[in-house]
Amino acid sequence: MKQIITLMMLTVLSVCTSVAQDTWTVAGSSAFLGSFWDPTDTNNDMTTGDEVSYTLIKEGCILEAGVTYEYKVVKNHSWDVAYPSSNKTFTVPVTGKYTVIISFNVLYNDISEQTTKTGDAVVDDKTWTVAGGPEGASAGNDDALFVKTWDPTLTENDMTQQSDGTFVLEKNGVELGAITYNYKVLANHAWDESYGYNGGTDNDWFNISEAGIYDVVFAFNPNSTPKGLSVVYTNTATGIGEVITVDAQPVVYYNLAGQRVDAQAKGIVIANGKKFVRK
Repeated sequence: MKQIITLMMLTVLSVCTSVAQDTWTVAGSSAFLGSFWDPTDTNNDMTTGDEVSYTLIKEGCILEAGVTYEYKVVKNHSWDVAYPSSNKTFTVPVTGKYTVIISFNVLYNDISEQTTKTGDAVVDDKTWTVAGGPEGASAGNDDALFVKTWDPTLTENDMTQQSDGTFVLEKNGVELGAITYNYKVLANHAWDESYGYNGGTDNDWFNISEAGIYDVVFAFNPNSTPKGLSVVYTNTATGIGEVITVDAQPVVYYNLAGQRVDAQAKGIVIANGKKFVRK
């Protein structure tokens, strides 16, 4: 009996020791964490006094109103165990300097955050860049349209601000195959703030139905709600292409006589100075 009790005590001690050795870390947006989705960053390890409730406090974080910040809590610096299954998100009502407190309860896997504005802050003008690639392509591959697939750092894909506040990237004379392209627009060469379909987190896309040499124009309106993206692509041999837009400010269409027509008008129409076929 004494041996059984001793064995049970050793088992309990082993379990407690295992729990005590677990490290919980916050990984997510670098705007408040300093690193981008890095589960190994010990600067974001949470502290605990009872091995049940864990806390991470980040001070002096410059956060921007209207931007969604995301994070997860990961176990032992690995993605093998991470909560919640979908990213936890939060926003702030006013741009400024904040203290962010992330709390986690290991018994119930409860996660919450608290943001407290501690001062004012000015957000510098942003550089907007297009990143993407053929559907299913992994990051870092050579690509005729994007130079490198899903590379946020390429200045070749930086957009140019227009007089109306929108941003444009033109790619002319690009040889494209008959494939589907996915893309996003991102701020300051980092994935912390990026926009895709309907201004959300999903990729936007467009489909090249016929291989050829194309002029492709990406446009982005950071001031619209939702954030407006559009792409115009034209086959240089035929002068005919298509426009895909989710901009809150719709594209204006004209017929060959210069008369404004409905966006669903059939035949050859003109938008943004380009001709398109509506079947």
